[in-house]
Amino acid sequence: MEAYRQRNAPLILIVDDNESNLSLVGTMLRESGGYGIGMAQNGKNALKAACSFRPDLILLDIMMPEMDGFEVCRRLKALPETAQIPVIFLTALKTEAEDIVRGFSAGGSDYVTKPFHKEELLARIQTHLSLKFEKEAYHNLVTYSQQGMAIVQDLRCVFANPALAELTGYSAENLKAMSREELKMLIHPEDRERVWKHLQNRIGGLAAPARFPARVLRKDGEIRWTEVYPVRIRFHGKDSVQITLTDNTREKDLEILLAQRSSCQNIIGSSRPMQRIYTLIEQLADSGITVLISGETGTGKELAADALRQAGPLREKPMIKINCAGLPETLFEAELFGCVKGAFTGADKDRAGFLQAAEGGILFLDEIGEMPLNLQAKLLRMIEYKEFTPLGSAHSRHADVRIVAATNADLGKKVGEGKFREDLWFRLKAARIHLPPLRARKEDIRLLTEHFIAEFLSQNPDRSAAADQEVHELFHRYAWPGNVRELKNAIEFACSICTGGILKCSDLPQELRTPGNGHALKMEHPAGTGNERLSEKEQILKALHQTRWHREKAARLLNMGRTTLYRKMNEYGIAK
Repeated sequence: MEAYRQRNAPLILIVDDNESNLSLVGTMLRESGGYGIGMAQNGKNALKAACSFRPDLILLDIMMPEMDGFEVCRRLKALPETAQIPVIFLTALKTEAEDIVRGFSAGGSDYVTKPFHKEELLARIQTHLSLKFEKEAYHNLVTYSQQGMAIVQDLRCVFANPALAELTGYSAENLKAMSREELKMLIHPEDRERVWKHLQNRIGGLAAPARFPARVLRKDGEIRWTEVYPVRIRFHGKDSVQITLTDNTREKDLEILLAQRSSCQNIIGSSRPMQRIYTLIEQLADSGITVLISGETGTGKELAADALRQAGPLREKPMIKINCAGLPETLFEAELFGCVKGAFTGADKDRAGFLQAAEGGILFLDEIGEMPLNLQAKLLRMIEYKEFTPLGSAHSRHADVRIVAATNADLGKKVGEGKFREDLWFRLKAARIHLPPLRARKEDIRLLTEHFIAEFLSQNPDRSAAADQEVHELFHRYAWPGNVRELKNAIEFACSICTGGILKCSDLPQELRTPGNGHALKMEHPAGTGNERLSEKEQILKALHQTRWHREKAARLLNMGRTTLYRKMNEYGIAK
């Protein structure tokens, strides 16, 4: 048995015990072009070849020793992997009615009687291949109705389903109105020529159906990763190509995510929001522009500022940190800009401020929303002109300093209240890193938990600790108003008091263990009675009744893990 397949060409398996017949038919197909060819000289090898190479069509001789063509066809049709392959019988016998019936009963698609004309054989082959590919196309249309579908005639779109409109961002009417060049622009530049050439070959009948990857550019500029499957069909009486696009963007994103980092400098997290933060830090690190880091208390704004420094060219330069909420207003200007002798009572000598100390490096202004209004104008001037004037001096000084600010306040709201300068606000928010709260990236909680436990153990090598599954489940349910800082403090507390090396819920701070404290994620009580003081057993029973004893749904309703629910049902003797 031998076979060769031309790239993207339909593969035809020729089965005949006569070597000269194999050579004759093979030569005909080779000369016609556009076909791959496989050959087998008996029924046993034909079955093996069909299962191995999955031909698009089989030319099968009837009269063969050991196993005739009818038996070979029956066995092919009994196998799921070969049942859909069309079989054309080749026979030198006079085709009596009973033989024709026998052949069709075995699953054959057609008969060609030897000796045959080349044109007749090729026409029969093309007809059955077209029918096979049409069946596949309509099967795809039914099976994958949620996938993007287009029908193309002469490289113009004549049909587009709603899923394709959603995938591309263009309406079906817009897609049908597009020229060839406009349709071509929907393909990512790096894939464009390859995809377009493949479609042209498929439309011209030079390629068999084959799936291939291609990136699609949405109307809004977003890139979608797709798998394209073009199949020739007849549509409204014309030769057409049906194109199926499977959106694999989510899978591709997850694949990329798995290959990405679980941390950036000292920031821990592998979730998608954190991956975007890491990218933004790297993009801003090499520039000298002012950056505003925003986020709730405890989200790690200072760590983000440190990461900006470590990822850029200023990693060896000084970084001076100021808590704007911790400086008295009367001393703020002198501390920030410095002062000269005699500038105020007690100023008995010139003194450098934080700006001068940060020369060549970074000045980190934490809680910038608390900076006095009169100093905000001076800070804005320093950012724009790279110069400042020490308190009591008549001469300005140059400042080669990068400003990184942080706030947990809504500066836009403060602007509206007259507590923050609008021009400074606009200047700061041009480059902004917003850190998500921990409740918005819950997939990072286990990673952070393990990190903080390992950090505690490295400082206390005589202790051992590991969180049990119930702790992880409680951590996942809790809303973490204090964010990562609260998580770290809770773990340090639990590690300090736990015994036996296993962190249990009883080792955690009271506020984490107390339900209904305003910070835990509240359960929607299934009773609907307004009674929020039901016992735990009663809550479980009501959740099970409401979900018709679907335990996974009940666990979600109760905000607990499935294993925890099973354990508690055993404890309380709850059975259906």
